Amino acid sequence: MNKKAMTYFLSIVLLIPLSCERERGTYTKIKGTVREYNSDKIVENALVKLVFLQYLKFTVIEHIMDTVRSDHNGNYSFEINTEADDNELLVYAETEQHFSHNATSDVPEPETHALRGVNQHIDLEVIPFAWLKINAVNSLGNDFAWVNRIEGSNSSYGFHIREGVQKIRRTLGNSEITIYCFLHKRDDLTGINSYTVQTIARDTSEITIHY
Repeated sequence: MNKKAMTYFLSIVLLIPLSCERERGTYTKIKGTVREYNSDKIVENALVKLVFLQYLKFTVIEHIMDTVRSDHNGNYSFEINTEADDNELLVYAETEQHFSHNATSDVPEPETHALRGVNQHIDLEVIPFAWLKINAVNSLGNDFAWVNRIEGSNSSYGFHIREGVQKIRRTLGNSEITIYCFLHKRDDLTGINSYTVQTIARDTSEITIHY
């Protein structure tokens, strides 16, 4: 066999396995269950998104590849031919009764990255809404307390509170929430206190602040 024919033959041999490997690498299967954060509660009818991430200089763009709804058992699945490029795949769930990382910075970016071309099981969590009822008692001789913004609150700011005033704020459910309070007498900051409360999904927890 001459040199030219040998080169052509080796090229064909090398192309066959590479082509097969590329085809296998583009087919992605993902399945799992959606549950509430820090709970075994199943979440049905959640909107589960499969996206690929495009990294730019100052931001990351999510491009939706497919969406499904979780069933009555909280299960979901994707079977999709993905393009063989370097973009990362991400799968996460959203509902109207739970927090989304796309709606608030209080919820961290999902860490559930899917692998391209692999049959894989990925369980998902969503953080439920909860509420805090905040009371105040003037037991320390100050004029008022300033409460920093509560995690998960609809408000962008904190608030002043005095005895006889009650504040209710939305927060992260099934979570340990820390409340930071700055005590004031006239124009002077006299102290800083913190309170920790364990929240319950879809329920209201109550706490009393002393100033």
